[in-house]
Amino acid sequence: MDKQLRLLLVSSFSALVLLGVFLAIFVSQKPPETYSELYIVSQTIPKQTVSSKLLSFSFGIENHENRKVNYFCEIYVDNESEIDSIVPVDKNEGTILSSSVPLKKGKHKITIVVKKPDNKLLSTWFWVEVI
Repeated sequence: MDKQLRLLLVSSFSALVLLGVFLAIFVSQKPPETYSELYIVSQTIPKQTVSSKLLSFSFGIENHENRKVNYFCEIYVDNESEIDSIVPVDKNEGTILSSSVPLKKGKHKITIVVKKPDNKLLSTWFWVEVI
């Protein structure tokens, strides 16, 4: 076999192998997972409070959606909406929000609901007793 033809075949084969490797890497890469997190800052939540005070607490939203997101937040006391707001959070950032709600005597369930733009809901809750 001619030296030039042999060199051409080896070069072509090497190029095909490299192209195959690059294609395999490109095709096997998954897009990054996207998600959001909602959490309560536990140090801010008393188990009991006095009825003459507002209940103050904090919660966090983490944005891992690979884009800026406007979250719609609602806070419920015993299934009744007390506060709602829109919270913008930049790509791969988080924010801590503080809130206060009035409570009467008794045991109450405080629920935080966050709606993402795709209408998926995140929620968390805690109980507090007003004495």
